[in-house]
Amino acid sequence: MSIFKKWAMMVALLLFAATVAAESDIIKYYGGLAKNYPLKIHEIFKQVRNVARGDIRAELKVVNGRPNDPFAVVALSEETIVLSKLVIKISYRDVSEKQGNARLAFILGHELAHIANGDFLPKAFVGAQKGRQQEIKADKEGFVYAAMAGYAVDHLLWEKEGNFFVTWQKETDEHWQSDGVHPPTEKRAEELYQRLKRLLAHLPYYQFGVRLTHFNRCDESRLFLKAFLRVFPSREVYNNLGICLLEKARKELGYSIDWLPSLLHVRTHLDDFKLPPVSKGKSRYAKQLLIEAKSYFEAAYERDPDYVPAKVNLAITAFFRGELEAGREPAPDESFFRVAGKVAKKTWKLPVELGTDTSELAQWEKNGEVSLHDLYEEFYRLPDGSVEVLGLGEVVAMVVLKSPEVTVNELPDYCGVPLRERRVVNGSLLSCYDWAALVVGDRVEEIWVGRPRLPDVNLKKEY
Repeated sequence: MSIFKKWAMMVALLLFAATVAAESDIIKYYGGLAKNYPLKIHEIFKQVRNVARGDIRAELKVVNGRPNDPFAVVALSEETIVLSKLVIKISYRDVSEKQGNARLAFILGHELAHIANGDFLPKAFVGAQKGRQQEIKADKEGFVYAAMAGYAVDHLLWEKEGNFFVTWQKETDEHWQSDGVHPPTEKRAEELYQRLKRLLAHLPYYQFGVRLTHFNRCDESRLFLKAFLRVFPSREVYNNLGICLLEKARKELGYSIDWLPSLLHVRTHLDDFKLPPVSKGKSRYAKQLLIEAKSYFEAAYERDPDYVPAKVNLAITAFFRGELEAGREPAPDESFFRVAGKVAKKTWKLPVELGTDTSELAQWEKNGEVSLHDLYEEFYRLPDGSVEVLGLGEVVAMVVLKSPEVTVNELPDYCGVPLRERRVVNGSLLSCYDWAALVVGDRVEEIWVGRPRLPDVNLKKEY
């Protein structure tokens, strides 16, 4: 590096330090702190910040903006993000409140990504190419942050609803498009389209991970959920990973629960729990499981301190670790699973049976991504989306009927014993031996058909 370049870098760093030190002056430069803007903006910022990578403590400052620079939206430092009132106005212009919220969540997520990535040097000193790379990366990460916070950022790419990037270019063309750092609108939209496509390709890992958890197939479900966690580390994924470990620890300790803890809303009766004597070996193993489960629930809680499932599951974990008092009783008999389904009046009519070789699904749509090579998982669906299939080891392991033509009152006819109920977010799961019905309100949304994994129940054949 030449002496000139070294001096230039030193000057840049000094200028950057002076910028940070004079943050209050910069806010004045951007027109001063604004008044009379929707306070929900700060709630959106808080939600997106909670899910962002790293321990970000930044605060949001809404400013009036300058006449010749009205589009202020910048991460000044690790402590402050500046957002102008005009950017807020553009976000909600000619769209629904839901889409406006998503637009703003993406913008804020973009700036939070800059903070997480340490992108604080002025663009003039990092170069146009590096600057464009930083902007694309912040777009991708901010897009995921906003999605994890619960905002419908896929709408940003919908032409029929007003492509956000087209709108943004029209409003800010002279200001942003000429700086040589921000990529062209088409490039940004295409990059986010590819990111969304990748997220949706991984979505079956979460969906079937949840279903496998319900059927007590935690070894497989943990692999699925971890695969999804790599692309979408949301509170729900961390929570469900913890539930599997919590259930394993419960069995090791011999605690009785009428069913697995709910995926999102857990129903427990602490006063009714009883613990029989267990060996020290099991106690040590259970302790390890509970420590890991706690770490997942804490990760879910950090992403949303108001997330009730994480709070409840942390409390259950504390109980299992002996930090809460309750009664004790032996684990329940699993005879329910031996008889369920054997005397049912009706059986589910499946387009493909469990245990079928997946080579017979050649006419089905297949998700091309295969990540967990030990399981060799495959995801299939009918073109109309009415049926989804999970293949493991080249055989059908689970069939999901979407929007089945069956009422809640008809479900008992498909089981030989009373159905078991498990609460989930916005609904419940009504379960028999080898199937479960997802019920929302008074409507059956899905039927999951698959084999549960129960070590103490001898099944003649897994599939």
